[in-house]
Amino acid sequence: MIFWRIKSSEYYMPTLELLSVARGKVEKAERRQTEEATRQAEAQERTTRLKELLPSLLENLKQQMVTVQGGTFTMGCTEEQSSCDDDEKPVRQVQVNSFRISKYQVTQDLWGAVMGKNPSRFRNCPRCPVENVGWDDTKTFLEKLNALTGEHYRLPTDAEWEYAARGGQKSQAFLYVGSDDLDSVAWYDKNSGNRVHRVGQKQPNGLGLYDMSGNVWEWIEDCWNKKYPGPQTDGSAWKSRDCARHMLRGGAWTSYPRYLRSSNRYWNLSAFLRDDVGFRLVGTP
Repeated sequence: MIFWRIKSSEYYMPTLELLSVARGKVEKAERRQTEEATRQAEAQERTTRLKELLPSLLENLKQQMVTVQGGTFTMGCTEEQSSCDDDEKPVRQVQVNSFRISKYQVTQDLWGAVMGKNPSRFRNCPRCPVENVGWDDTKTFLEKLNALTGEHYRLPTDAEWEYAARGGQKSQAFLYVGSDDLDSVAWYDKNSGNRVHRVGQKQPNGLGLYDMSGNVWEWIEDCWNKKYPGPQTDGSAWKSRDCARHMLRGGAWTSYPRYLRSSNRYWNLSAFLRDDVGFRLVGTP
């Protein structure tokens, strides 16, 4: 009898421990299932809400397009653009036709309403610019957006972007887009707090365009070219040379000041995703 009690004791406690571990695993799995179900329900609710908002978002986009009158401008490393890189040279005269450009960078709420999901790192900020989108992703977005609106939205060309950044026919010789005082017009490495910010909080440039310096880099239609390639001066996009890469403009919340200059040019692989890269839209007048 004593032997049985000893043996029972030897097996009893380990069995309780095993049962406790198993119960803990079951409870943990149930919590994960509940949390996942909650996340899915919240995501579905956000998607439904954004779809309901889609008509007003599309109307807001249409109303926020700024008409830029065409003209000739000096593109590249002009006198006020200090510390220029070689890819900003030679300075050249470029003729740009009239176009419309969005006052703000494309926001997370618009992207989510059109695409049904939000790829951004900095979520839960509907009026922050969408990020973590590649050049290829913008093409899918534009195809869906144009089907919904009957418009012809697209990415700006390199020349269009710089012309608008400099103020178009209202051009002023600022180092950055809209000012020589970077803090007044841009979110960048010194003041961003290591994140994106809602669009339109800084001062606009002379055309009323916001965040063309800073917040997120903006995808451009052009293929990447290390130098201004050839004699083309009509403001159209370059669609030759290195088209596995596309151009970026404007700098971002991660950028040092020199990258936020009006003439600065940059690039990335077309499919590459970064949490400091987004875009803005252009349309025909």
